[in-house]
Amino acid sequence: MSADDKYLFHQTPREIAKQLIDYVPVEKGDVLCEPFRGEGAFWDVLPDTGGEHVWAEIRAGRDWTGIDYEQVDTVVSNPPFKIRRHNGTEVTAFWTAIDRFTDYDGAKKHICLLGNDFSLCTLTPRRLRVLADRNWYVQRLVACDVEKWRGTHFFIILGRTDTGLYTPLPKNETV
Repeated sequence: MSADDKYLFHQTPREIAKQLIDYVPVEKGDVLCEPFRGEGAFWDVLPDTGGEHVWAEIRAGRDWTGIDYEQVDTVVSNPPFKIRRHNGTEVTAFWTAIDRFTDYDGAKKHICLLGNDFSLCTLTPRRLRVLADRNWYVQRLVACDVEKWRGTHFFIILGRTDTGLYTPLPKNETV
């Protein structure tokens, strides 16, 4: 199976990456990761923190699932729209990636992902509660226009502090 069959590609415009990188919260020594490098729009503008920069790109033979995210402070990427699982089913890459990055052995500080309005809608109340149980919260949404893409796009920044920006109602068993 070719990489194009496994992943649906939408390359990040370099100008958008240059603008969005300023929103990425980093500290000296942070290890940064670009797990869906594509043509390198985010990779090429990652700030020099003095820490390691880690990347993956399926077309270069480096699958994002092979990264040790426990060693990563911040993830910055534009995930593909869908990922094909080993059994052939396609799933939304946005939530699949967030679920992996926030898991018990995931990133330490921040996850910064570019996604469209559909991607934002994958953060359902149930999934927001899953994230909160893992001590991860949506901290910032940056709306951006990508003229060549359909719909509205957001740079979604998740972190370890609850800012109250995007909060689910408590689960109510009677509704």
